[in-house]
Amino acid sequence: MTRRTDRLGHVIQRELTEFVRREISDGRIGFWTLSRIEVTPDLSFAKVYITVMGEENEKRKTLDALS
Repeated sequence: MTRRTDRLGHVIQRELTEFVRREISDGRIGFWTLSRIEVTPDLSFAKVYITVMGEENEKRKTLDALS
């Protein structure tokens, strides 16, 4: 990653995390963390990695709600 893509990844991570916390009120969402963002060198795509804690059914519900 270049410095530019790294900085953009951090901005996306911060904004996306705040958006989900503020705007999405779905009871299926459990404990999750946005763990990493990978931005392509041309800045056209970003891959989002999340970590979900809990039992398997809780993880599945959280992933479904966030999808």
